Amino acid sequence: MVNLGEDDSITEDAIHAGADLRGAKLGDANIRDADLDDADLRDADLSGTDLDGAELNDADLTGADLTGAKLRDASLRGATLGDATLRGADLTGADLRDATLSGADLTEADLTAVDMRRANVYAARLENITASDIPGEYTSLSEITQKGAVRDSDH
Repeated sequence: MVNLGEDDSITEDAIHAGADLRGAKLGDANIRDADLDDADLRDADLSGTDLDGAELNDADLTGADLTGAKLRDASLRGATLGDATLRGADLTGADLRDATLSGADLTEADLTAVDMRRANVYAARLENITASDIPGEYTSLSEITQKGAVRDSDH
């Protein structure tokens, strides 16, 4: 069963690749394994949403609120997450290759085994994150922050 959260105007049929969900209120929705490739989710409220296993490749999540969202094993290749809020999000095993995370807030996010090869993390906030087993060019938090990300001790 799909629970689409607070926005009664959004139906299950609206959740598809290329969907225009700008500003949608999908907080606490259960849309795991959804195909949202190329979707426009700018400024959407996805806080607490279960997106485990979802396909969000090349999706635009600029300014989206993903606070506490579940994105385990989700694919966000080439996604734009500029200025998005991912505080406390669980991204365990997610694919963020070629994603843009500039200015994103990943405070207390779980980045265990996240593939961040070629991801743009410039000015991303990485305070109190969990990060281990990161494949690719980033093998430690210090290597990620060398690419311009911000963490506690940088202020």
